[in-house]
Formats: sequence, C-alpha cells, structure tokens
Amino acid sequence: MFLQVRNRARSNLAAGITLAETTLTVLPSEGENFPQPGFGFHITINNEILRCTHRVGDTLTVIRAQEGTFAAAHLAGASVELRITAKLVEDLNAEVTAHRGATTGIHGVGASTVESAAGAQAKVDVH
Repeated sequence: MFLQVRNRARSNLAAGITLAETTLTVLPSEGENFPQPGFGFHITINNEILRCTHRVGDTLTVIRAQEGTFAAAHLAGASVELRITAKLVEDLNAEVTAHRGATTGIHGVGASTVESAAGAQAKVDVH
C-alpha cells in the first residue's frame, strides 16, 4: 500500500497550530490541491513531516512528527506542501526488491525476460 501523491500540491496554513493539534486548515478552496488520502500522504510544514489521514474540504487530519521529525507549533501562513519523503522512496524500493527475481504471479503475467532501455533485465509475465 502506497501513500497518495499529487504534483505541486501546496497551500498555506489558514490559522496557526499548536504542537499537539491533529487537524489543520489550509487557505480557502486550496484543500482540493491535495489528494483524498486513501492510504494517506505526507505533508511538510517547516521542518516537520506530517501524515494526512483524512481531508474534508480545507481541513486535514494529520499524524504529527513522522519520519524522525518533531511536532512543532506552526504560524498562520506557513507553507503546507505534499512532498516525496525518504520513507516513500524506501517503501517503493522495498516493493521493487520484493518483486525482483519473481518469475510468475506478478500482475497475472507469465515468465519472459524483457530488456530495458538501460540494458537491465527483469522477469515479467506475458499472457
């Protein structure tokens, strides 16, 4: 399961938040800049990474202090941005590694070697 992403998703805090708050509001009509969470998505405010678990309009519900960052108070107007984080890349790498070398059962296709543009070989199923 992967986090949701969207290109150039950003806004600013409509009001400041304390380090304990788990909901935040972005500027009016800018909540739609962000995806519906599904499995969630990461946002950054200053040096803090937060995981958004729910979005209704311009209000985001978050889990604070993700990926080794610390919860902090943030002032109104602070930038709120959906960013690719180290954890997202690590999760993607883990999924690729888990499927590397598999010869059957990947997305319902049978074993066949495919040469990539870079010359690397991968096993994929072709039915």
